[in-house]
Amino acid sequence: MTAIFYAQQYAAHGAGSDGWKFNKARQGWLLRNVWSPSEVTDTYLDVVVKYLGTIVGGARTALIERAEKELVGEAPAEESEEKKEAADEGEGEAKEGEVEAKTEGEETKAPVVPVPDPVRKARAEKLLAALGA
Repeated sequence: MTAIFYAQQYAAHGAGSDGWKFNKARQGWLLRNVWSPSEVTDTYLDVVVKYLGTIVGGARTALIERAEKELVGEAPAEESEEKKEAADEGEGEAKEGEVEAKTEGEETKAPVVPVPDPVRKARAEKLLAALGA
């Protein structure tokens, strides 16, 4: 059973029914992937948001905080597979014994101003409305 089907069962039957049982792994998948239109397509977004609107505790607090950060573009972007592989292989890191030195007069880069992704921002707005935040 997929996590989306899990959310559909909840929407159809509710928490008290025989057809639905809480599953932390599926809830975790939904929390991680609600931001990705390729994982949670627009077809299923409403049912996933409806389910996530019912969560409680620390997961709810974390979801609200993440959604608020998405609205202003401060949430961490999901890393691409290439970046993950490069990090795993240690690329771009100083090797043992190497020291990065700044030369005098070296310019520093201007800070990057976060820009919210429109899809993630729209999803954040839906989630915050469902969570009553």
